[in-house]
Amino acid sequence: MSSEETHKPLDVDGVRSVTVGTVLWVIAFLVLLTMRGRLEDEGRSWWLWTCLAGAGLGLLGIEYTRRRRDAIARVRRYRAGGAPPTGSEQTGSEDQTSTAQPQNGRSDSVS
Repeated sequence: MSSEETHKPLDVDGVRSVTVGTVLWVIAFLVLLTMRGRLEDEGRSWWLWTCLAGAGLGLLGIEYTRRRRDAIARVRRYRAGGAPPTGSEQTGSEDQTSTAQPQNGRSDSVS
């Protein structure tokens, strides 16, 4: 085993991390919901809304990371010889501007 193999970065797509974080926000919200009266007495009812906002943003994050993971998988399949990715999922190192025509419609140099 070479030293390059032992130092490879983890291939993490973030879906699991964001999901765990979202679940923790929901649990915190439910726990604090049982202590709502005490939180209001101490002026900390905003903690509930913070947990709710964290859970809501986490749901958005889960969807984002799932779409990102799926788009990366489509590009990898394409590079391995599969069907090309569609629409905006077409990412990678392909330089699409090299084949584009100039805006003035002329491909020759200016004299």
